[in-house]
Amino acid sequence: REGFPEDPLLKAAKQLLEEHKHISTSYLQRKLRIGYPRAARIMEQLEEGSAKGEA
Repeated sequence: REGFPEDPLLKAAKQLLEEHKHISTSYLQRKLRIGYPRAARIMEQLEEGSAKGEA
């Protein structure tokens, strides 16, 4: 999403996604020890990356 810089925890979230193939916002909250708004932004960044062919 425009206007939000890449989150420093995005790399850790990508690693979790590679390990588990499917992750949820609440899973990110627990594993990365972050709140819902930040976890939701990271999920959006992950989805945008997969839509662009990254992952």
